[in-house]
Amino acid sequence: MKEKIKGELNRAYEASKSHTFTLEEWKNEEWEGIKETDAHGKMKDTGISVDLVRDIGVKISTLPADWDFHP
Repeated sequence: MKEKIKGELNRAYEASKSHTFTLEEWKNEEWEGIKETDAHGKMKDTGISVDLVRDIGVKISTLPADWDFHP
């Protein structure tokens, strides 16, 4: 099975070298519905303040000072 998958990936890679992409191939309805220019666009209010979201973001991305992550 691994060889079959590797073969398919290699075939697709080789085919991609000579393929000419067009704008129409990259645009589709699913992505167009997501694209918004207004920062608040179609987002719904969650009731959580931006400050709280930022505070949580800092906390979950800060490593504990008392741990040794790179011995």
